[in-house]
Amino acid sequence: MGTVMEIESTREWKAALKSAKAARMLTFAMFYVPRSKACKVRPARSLFLLVPISRTSTDAPLEVLGPIFSQLASQYENVVFLKVDVTKNRRIEGKYNIDQVPTFIVYRGERLVDGCVKPTRRELLALAARCFSMEPKPATAPLPGAGNTTPVNKGPSPVAANPLHAEAARDEAKTNPASAADPPTLGKPIEIESILQWTTFLTPTTKDEHLVLVQFYSPANRECKSITPTFTQLAAQYPKVTFLRVDATQHPGAAIAKKYKIDTLPFFWLFSGGLPVDGMMGSDARSLRELAARRFSVPDIHNPGVDATIPVDADVAKAQGNAAFAMGDYGQAAAHYTRAVELAPGWAVPRANRAYAHMKLVEGAGTGVSDTGTEEGQRDTGAPKDLRNELRLRAMEDAYVATRLDERWGKGWVRLAQAMLMEAEVEGREGREEGVRKMLEGAQEALYNAVGLSEGRVLKEAQEMMEDVTARLKAL
Repeated sequence: MGTVMEIESTREWKAALKSAKAARMLTFAMFYVPRSKACKVRPARSLFLLVPISRTSTDAPLEVLGPIFSQLASQYENVVFLKVDVTKNRRIEGKYNIDQVPTFIVYRGERLVDGCVKPTRRELLALAARCFSMEPKPATAPLPGAGNTTPVNKGPSPVAANPLHAEAARDEAKTNPASAADPPTLGKPIEIESILQWTTFLTPTTKDEHLVLVQFYSPANRECKSITPTFTQLAAQYPKVTFLRVDATQHPGAAIAKKYKIDTLPFFWLFSGGLPVDGMMGSDARSLRELAARRFSVPDIHNPGVDATIPVDADVAKAQGNAAFAMGDYGQAAAHYTRAVELAPGWAVPRANRAYAHMKLVEGAGTGVSDTGTEEGQRDTGAPKDLRNELRLRAMEDAYVATRLDERWGKGWVRLAQAMLMEAEVEGREGREEGVRKMLEGAQEALYNAVGLSEGRVLKEAQEMMEDVTARLKAL
């Protein structure tokens, strides 16, 4: 770009971020107060302000950092440079919780990548070297009409060709040798180093669900070290989710951990829209993966084929299971659903379908396969008691896991209620009234969730089952 754009309104700000995102360019913004004005940045409105912030009456560092910011703009043609006078743009200031000036933030779209508050000259240069992957263009070029017909070199120049960039690279290499060659990318956990980072990452910038998974840890804790590789793997597996790491033993992580009353490490909090919605304590890798699968791998249940996270083979296996189920071949249907579960373990739909197929096999209305203990193609009109018990347990387990994987899917709760009602019938035949009551109460709770989450035919089915279960409970 080569120039710095002065932002005069919120509309200009949004348009600049949008155009930079469309061009796949980073945005580097400087929030400042003009030298001629008193520093009247209003108190931060952040819900996550954890420590008092000192203020100054003037922004003296701007005299040094402003010219450097302009010079960087002339060096990086792959970055959009913006200046925001916070005294004129209070809405932007409030949105990003700018409470000290000058503040420098690097954006990818509207998502914060990196930043610094009231930096030194070297810190600002190091930030540029760390974030901007393309080398700076030459600082000078022939002016049009100057009589020099030598073509202008518009390609990247060597690092050493620019003293600012070379100095920044040297400074950055001393503290983080790999950072200059490894710009921030999706799919990697981000270490929180300031309150500014924390508040910006947790603040939703769109109407879409904004998920952030945070690991609170201690560098000296063995359990924290053992679970970190799993956390890193999940960050690569779910690039649309923001993964943050907070060292709870030192500032600013200690203040953040105190705010959320975290006294046991490691601890994981999942935030949605800036608010904690789920979490877990400890270093159990399986539980952490289940948390991620439950919250991040949920497919579009109304049209699962459009979800890119579902392997094509898994969707095909599910469709084959549906076809077998429609023909009354419940054993073969269960086998296909099992294949789909193996290919997409975080997908709730085939698990719920397999639970229903197992329930049908318990009723003795379908054929069996080796997966259920009977020979393929053999009509099973009176399955042995041990086999029926095993199938009931499988159905209950599958239905329960389906509701854990997708708590917002009403049909999964219907399947869990059906499994519980089948178990209630067994308890009743064996004369265990208390067992019947517990199963009916569990089914009632599952149906309550189904009614609140469903519509159309599934809603009607859940309401009818709810009326029946309520009447049976009153009769006990």
